[in-house]
Amino acid sequence: MITMQPMPPLPIEQVTELWQKDSNAEAFLSALRGNGFGKVDCIRALRQMSDISLREAKEIVHCSAVWADRRAADDDFHEAAYQALLQDGWVEEEVDEPAKFAISKSLTAHRS
Repeated sequence: MITMQPMPPLPIEQVTELWQKDSNAEAFLSALRGNGFGKVDCIRALRQMSDISLREAKEIVHCSAVWADRRAADDDFHEAAYQALLQDGWVEEEVDEPAKFAISKSLTAHRS
């Protein structure tokens, strides 16, 4: 059985300082990544500072220029995860690309 560990808290002072320097999403994500934040941490920080939904934050981070180097690999991972779910009967029919991304992302959320 896999036990999910709680995520460590974000260093709120550092996140707030970076947000106050430039609240533009791309600049903020660039500053976070430059300070060693991972993709999941960027999503969490963006949500915390901008009061947007989890889905919006995921889309902004995934489609950002800052994380463009990971986009193709992440898309491939989500497509493979979706196909495995489809094959194993967890998903019953083909859906459009945004829905595939949401399904595989929600079921594989522990990967960062």
